[in-house]
Amino acid sequence: MESHQSPDDARALLSEIHADRVVLADRLAAPAWFYPTFAALTALYVGTPSLPDGHARTVSTSVLVAAAVMTTVLYPRLTGVRPSGVGVVGWCVLGGLLVTVLGSLSVSYGLVASLSAWWVLVPQALCFALVLLGGRLFDREYRRHLHADLRRPSGRPHSGSRS
Repeated sequence: MESHQSPDDARALLSEIHADRVVLADRLAAPAWFYPTFAALTALYVGTPSLPDGHARTVSTSVLVAAAVMTTVLYPRLTGVRPSGVGVVGWCVLGGLLVTVLGSLSVSYGLVASLSAWWVLVPQALCFALVLLGGRLFDREYRRHLHADLRRPSGRPHSGSRS
């Protein structure tokens, strides 16, 4: 295929594309409601041990887990962020969030068993705050990772040497 553009024109076009990607990377962020909503869902989930045993707890837990999963599945559609492109630090943040939720849930079960259902409010509040802050940290890390990729000449992530 033959091109009728000069090398300077091609460089200018590539530069414009790169500038557009940088602008898009700066705008790429989760909607303002996303992390507070997800943090509230996880905090409510952490509070489920305080519910009476039986149907109410089972239904509440199922609805909260389904809502959190649906929110997580909608995240890439709403933001364009694909977790595979977040880098090692981003994956560590996501892992830390999972440990936070499961650890808070475990503490809730212990508090309900040993003290009172009202003590569940402590791990709930802690879970909400940590998931909210961790989610925003994930968002910043994703944008930082994306900017690092944009600084590479090809605009593609480094995949190491290939033999």
